[in-house]
Amino acid sequence: MSETQSITGTYALGHAPREIQPLQVQSQLLKAFTRRLFEDAGITTGMRVLDVGCGAGDVSLLAAEFVGKTGSVLGVDNNPSVLQMAQTRVQQAGITQVSFLTADIGDLALD
Repeated sequence: MSETQSITGTYALGHAPREIQPLQVQSQLLKAFTRRLFEDAGITTGMRVLDVGCGAGDVSLLAAEFVGKTGSVLGVDNNPSVLQMAQTRVQQAGITQVSFLTADIGDLALD
């Protein structure tokens, strides 16, 4: 068993930029499907959305479009370096309603 697939809970696909980039491409390919899923789920202006395992923030950025300025999106991932990438992307896009938190979802306590 490779180190990234060990029982320690390490992410199997890795977190290096070369491993994140294909996930961003995949996100673009699935964007229309994800958008439709959000529409069908009824995500709308003013809602609060939790993006578990948000990675580089692709789904968080899309959710921000749905919740608008009066809503909020919290992206949670256990890898601080990938969250730095996500935070940079959000800042570059000028989006203020998205924040990120480094945490393991099993240990996360939310309001």
